[in-house]
Amino acid sequence: MKRIKIIFLLFAMSISAVLITSCMNPEENDIKSSIMAPEPNNIMLEGTWKVIDVKQNADNMETNTDHITENLYISKKLFKFGNKSILSPNFTSKYINTNKFFNINYPGINPNNFTSNDNVEIVTISESEGISQEIIKLEENKILLIADGYLYFLERMSNTVDESIYLKYKEENIKTNIEAYNGKIGLSLSIINRAEEDASSYTDYSSYYVYYDNYKKENATLEAYKEPGIFLPNKNDFNVITFDEIWDGENYEGKLFKTLVTDDNIAASNKILDSDVPFELTFVSDKYISYSSSDVIIPVTSIIE
Repeated sequence: MKRIKIIFLLFAMSISAVLITSCMNPEENDIKSSIMAPEPNNIMLEGTWKVIDVKQNADNMETNTDHITENLYISKKLFKFGNKSILSPNFTSKYINTNKFFNINYPGINPNNFTSNDNVEIVTISESEGISQEIIKLEENKILLIADGYLYFLERMSNTVDESIYLKYKEENIKTNIEAYNGKIGLSLSIINRAEEDASSYTDYSSYYVYYDNYKKENATLEAYKEPGIFLPNKNDFNVITFDEIWDGENYEGKLFKTLVTDDNIAASNKILDSDVPFELTFVSDKYISYSSSDVIIPVTSIIE
């Protein structure tokens, strides 16, 4: 009899522990279960959206900007609305209690004025640089976006974004990033050259160096150099590493030599390209390079010996 009582008591304690554990953090469980990731190849809210209504945010009655009238574009390649653009954006989504979301993030906004849903889906679009935008999904084809003191209500016009839109804003984004950076940008490509001569082989190195200095805004240019040796970047300067074989009386011994590179000792004769518009090196060899320089309309490719 005692054994039966002990078994029953242990069983009752186990049931109680399960019930207590399941009831301790219901809100935490709800939050965890509400977080979602987009399905593969399913871009959340993808499409072209038009602004159908704009209201001023009661939390921010003073604003120095006019409200946005342009379309909103969302795709796996682009997020663009007003002056905010993200290339190759990331998407996350969660369901959350409507009143709780607005009470915490926008206490001056009453969600009952535009939705009767107890819970809403919040889609966050972001990039690695820290730019992000939250979008509240009200219906399948209706969303709310809050930015710069305004509430933007948008309606989906189509489920796609035209490729020409992406190309346009991609070009603008590249120019904006270059103009915003107040400093020097450089990229070095080093090439090893091996050759045989008179039954012996030798090795040497050369580097192509693409250089842009945006500190001089009015006179900023892009330059490309070809230098013997290997460019070795440090925090504040560049060095060139060269290779030579030294005869020690019995054998040739290969040695590396380091030379500090400054603006003064980069030989002007080694400059192979000087341009005031962005360009891309598309081919390099011992005797030739090719580059492409593109504007909105016509891409131009050149070959220089």
